[in-house]
Amino acid sequence: MNNDNQSTLLSFLIGAAAGVAAGMLLAPYSGTESRKKIAQSATDLAGKVGTQWGDTTEKLSGYVDSAVTAVTGAVNKVNQGKNTASTTTTTTTPGSTGTTQY
Repeated sequence: MNNDNQSTLLSFLIGAAAGVAAGMLLAPYSGTESRKKIAQSATDLAGKVGTQWGDTTEKLSGYVDSAVTAVTGAVNKVNQGKNTASTTTTTTTPGSTGTTQY
């Protein structure tokens, strides 16, 4: 998730929380009931944010694992190429000029 998406999600969540709080405060409930409803809404919102956070970190973990696998594979290919190049020798046959045998 890039920074634009994160800031948009955060703005949405803050706006939703402010809207819920304002609606509850202006509702025709007693102060005690309003506070209970606000506390319950905050708890619900915290649970949703926690779930979203968990999903996001799980996706990022998958991306990191994929990147590590790709880089490891590339490094292994480079190392195999180096090993192949170092074991190949160039020789010339007697009497020939500049011919190479592998």
